[in-house]
Amino acid sequence: MKYNVIQSNQSEALLEKGIIKNELIKLSGSASNKYNAKSLCLLHFWDSTTGNH
Repeated sequence: MKYNVIQSNQSEALLEKGIIKNELIKLSGSASNKYNAKSLCLLHFWDSTTGNH
């Protein structure tokens, strides 16, 4: 799925909670029609228990 990043937030406070990056995005292409071109939140998260990103 393709998307455009509108805003990207990174901070030490978020990183302490396991959130690597918090992005506000808008989908592009046919997916944007499905969601009526609404803004969505995309979180990049690190799980310290499993080591998964």
